[in-house]
Amino acid sequence: MKRFNDEGKYGFDFGGNRIVPCPNCKKPVDYTGSVACIHCGYAKTPPTSDSLAYILNLDNYLTIPCCGERLTAANIEYLDFLEGYVSATLRVRVPNLNKSLVSRLPQWIKDKNNREEIVKCIKKLRTQLAKDGYVPNMKNRE
Repeated sequence: MKRFNDEGKYGFDFGGNRIVPCPNCKKPVDYTGSVACIHCGYAKTPPTSDSLAYILNLDNYLTIPCCGERLTAANIEYLDFLEGYVSATLRVRVPNLNKSLVSRLPQWIKDKNNREEIVKCIKKLRTQLAKDGYVPNMKNRE
């Protein structure tokens, strides 16, 4: 029996980066207020860090159709969290944390009947990252 212990984490607890497709070559790159692609050399730093995602209309790279919905993760840490939660047969929640990420997950992700398909989709996302040559920005791993 695999166990998941909800630590009461919020969405912002999963690092400051998002993995986005490079606006030029569409390969996965970290977005941390600027984009610098190791694949094609594209680089863009906006006047304010919040404006780049809006200007370039950057989507999350980690997104896939799943269970008739759309599974999306901002980064690898978030993907790890989802995989740990979904694959667990015993999910222990911290009481009275109605604003935690687990409490805000959509019902289709919480549904045990979708467990196998969601885990399969997460593995596909990981495979696609590796195939497209994703290299994490080491500043985000400290």
